[in-house]
Amino acid sequence: KSLQMMWDNITPGGSVSNSLCASQMDTDNDNPPVADAGNNYTIPISTPYKLTGDSTDPDGTGTHTFTWEQYDLSDNADGSNLPTETTATGPLVRSFEGTTSKIRYIPRLEDLRFSNGSTTWEKLVSINRDINFQLTVRDNDVDGGQTDSDGMTVTTDDSGGGPFLVTSQGSSGISWVQNSTETITWDVAGTNAAPFNAATVNIWLSTDGGLTYDIPLATGTNNDGSEDITVPNIQAAFCRVMVEAVGNIFFNINTEPFAIGYTVTNSCSQYNSGTVALAIPDGVGANMQGATIGDIINISDNGSITGVKVNVDVTHTYIQDLVIQLNHPDGSTSSTLWARDCLTEDGLDIIFEDGAPTVVCPSDNPPPGDDNDPIIGTFSPTTSLNVFNGLEINGNWQILMADFYNGDLGTFNDWYLDICADIIMPLSTDDFNLTNFSIFPNPNNGEFTISWKSLSNNNIGISVYDMRGRKLFSNAYSNSANFKQDINLSHLQSGMYLVNVSDGERSGSKKIVIN
Repeated sequence: KSLQMMWDNITPGGSVSNSLCASQMDTDNDNPPVADAGNNYTIPISTPYKLTGDSTDPDGTGTHTFTWEQYDLSDNADGSNLPTETTATGPLVRSFEGTTSKIRYIPRLEDLRFSNGSTTWEKLVSINRDINFQLTVRDNDVDGGQTDSDGMTVTTDDSGGGPFLVTSQGSSGISWVQNSTETITWDVAGTNAAPFNAATVNIWLSTDGGLTYDIPLATGTNNDGSEDITVPNIQAAFCRVMVEAVGNIFFNINTEPFAIGYTVTNSCSQYNSGTVALAIPDGVGANMQGATIGDIINISDNGSITGVKVNVDVTHTYIQDLVIQLNHPDGSTSSTLWARDCLTEDGLDIIFEDGAPTVVCPSDNPPPGDDNDPIIGTFSPTTSLNVFNGLEINGNWQILMADFYNGDLGTFNDWYLDICADIIMPLSTDDFNLTNFSIFPNPNNGEFTISWKSLSNNNIGISVYDMRGRKLFSNAYSNSANFKQDINLSHLQSGMYLVNVSDGERSGSKKIVIN
């Protein structure tokens, strides 16, 4: 009936019912925005670059969003081939949903910091070619939006011998001292001459691991491959440096994170549950979950996680009944380790590790009377453990499990975590912008005095760390011109510790020995 009504409306050119017709209204958005993709540029081969657009709007309505997309068709009819660094025609760069940012980094900075070059869907070509882009601007007017597009071309050129590279800060474990002088170096790759014409560069610092570069280290300095900079008076554990062309769109970043005012070391430790011996309640029916049980391992260490492995030991007939999950202390991040895999095996003692083989079920249909041995080995979890990377190690790690089928019982025996983390510790320096900074006696029995001449009115913060970066003590004190404070840590075990003090503007650290 509805199709007939539509046809009756179309053929005579008039509606059979006024109720079927849409009414028109003026949006007051008479003019579309005007997109500006910017100039064309020639950049060195195999080098990251950024696209910067702009827009105007005669109506001044809406909040503009910007979508950058490559505008080159593939020679393959089905577009099945992945792009490579030598793809001469067709797409190299994938599309993402538009944002309010006018800038599009290629590759995206969140990917570049791990790849240091091409990613799967964003290739930096090593050959001469044109890459055509289109910028689409949407004005997002709530009464009826309009769009406009503009194009530009990036030409990659190998005449300079590219790529343009940052060659300093390329090893792990680097730490800078505030207000000291450091040298940034880069391979110019002929970019200070035609056809690139970048006579000068800017140098930027990122303190969030390479996501944003908002601290200038040098601006408009000669593109000669080297620059001495003064380290900012900040503390940051995961920094990166970007060198970008002035008057062109190419840039690059150093290959490894480094620290300012901290030392960062990677440490791996095992944390054991001890004997758990919890009975696993049976499922309440076919594919019906029984009660959930769990256990907690408390980790007092501090650090940023770089890798997690977990071992689980369970005795249970028909382990296909079980689901096992690991939860991070933040309460919102988790990984499913086991999701009703295999069939008749009588238990599992598995180390779950990303990159390991998929679980091998020895025998899902054994002959009658055969024993079903537990599954033992190292296998990949159901969902990746790398969801924990970058999170804090400290807190209560929880493992949960439940039975989803009636008729078989079991016991959760024990478990452990193997976690690698970046341990962050303040630098130990004898003279770190503090006047007459001293700790005495040193060595001591855990009771000592901290003193210095303060030059600010801020409260004084005192923290004590062990050599693994764990914060063992922290407190704030009222300031005075000649600050002096007695500290009692006699409960600590004998060993070496790091004492950090700060008045908000200046900070310093010293090692102490407790006998």
